Amino acid sequence: ERFTIITRGNSFHLSRAQVEYDSPNYFSAAFLQHDFAEARSKVLYTDRNPQLFALIVEHLSGYKILPLAEKALPQTMNAELAHANLLADAEYFQLDQLGDQV
Repeated sequence: ERFTIITRGNSFHLSRAQVEYDSPNYFSAAFLQHDFAEARSKVLYTDRNPQLFALIVEHLSGYKILPLAEKALPQTMNAELAHANLLADAEYFQLDQLGDQV
């Protein structure tokens, strides 16, 4: 089972295992609870930063993403700002394990 998250025109494809990782979270609620339209379409749109979201996908794959590698930083952010914004995204997506690491 595959799920698609589109952020600012960039598509990310997640497996059910990735959606369930660090759950309950925004993705498990949207995709796995039948009262959400996203559960039927398996597509979710968000306006979050796609470069930071790529790091979140790595986290949902079970990888360590911290400390942030310089090459992983969004082009418009230094390490401190990327770290702060990653924490904001962890809170937004209700990823408690990631938030605790950040």
